[in-house]
Amino acid sequence: MTRTIFYLHGAPGRPDEIASFLPLARENSVRLIAVSRFDLGGRDAIPALAERLVGLAGGRKFSLIGFSMGGFAALRCLPLIAPNLDRLFLVSPGVPLSFAQNPSEMAGCALFNLARRRPRVCRVLTALQGACAAVAPELIVREMFRAVRGEDVILARDGDFRRSIARNLVYSCNQHQAGYCRELEDYANFSGTLDLSICRNLTIYFGDQDNWAPPAMLFAFVRSLEIPADVVSLEGASHFSSLRRAMPAILQVPQRP
Repeated sequence: MTRTIFYLHGAPGRPDEIASFLPLARENSVRLIAVSRFDLGGRDAIPALAERLVGLAGGRKFSLIGFSMGGFAALRCLPLIAPNLDRLFLVSPGVPLSFAQNPSEMAGCALFNLARRRPRVCRVLTALQGACAAVAPELIVREMFRAVRGEDVILARDGDFRRSIARNLVYSCNQHQAGYCRELEDYANFSGTLDLSICRNLTIYFGDQDNWAPPAMLFAFVRSLEIPADVVSLEGASHFSSLRRAMPAILQVPQRP
């Protein structure tokens, strides 16, 4: 039986960043669909995103993968999609900043601070990033990975990977800047609570070298949960390498009867 698994990309990110996993998905009878969200209108895109997920599933059960900031979007959607959700997989998820013990050690911290304190300046900066990614991709990607760690060091040397990251920046910062900045601002200003009590099957993958979604921050989040979660540590992996290693495992997980 074919299973449906939806994928929520990071920020910056783009839906077709998981194209390389589609052959493996087909081998495992998985309908893997990357779902866009930066194109959704309104100040709060979460209800519209939940409606899009449920609609694409056609009333059937589905699983959901949230990578990086896509993990934060998945967590916020959870109460709205829980009756339709089979499994939730979080990979290097962006959990609320309130769980950060030392935010300054988190890659992206400066951008989140800017999104919270100077949102207009943040929008100008992201527009410049998008423009730079379009005309000088190597320069912007090199700067983005200046403090790279773990297996991401190897990825950062790969030309195809660097070009993919540059396309992520163009998609997010240029083509869909309003939706991208909305998500940055929502994340940076989030002070609410996340209701995971209705999630019955949660698996979290993280890299023990990740400085974008630090393990200490993730562990603090996991300790706050009132539900059981399978937490998988990927030794030597950082942020993007966690996705590379987690996706094959996720695509081979059977659907619950």
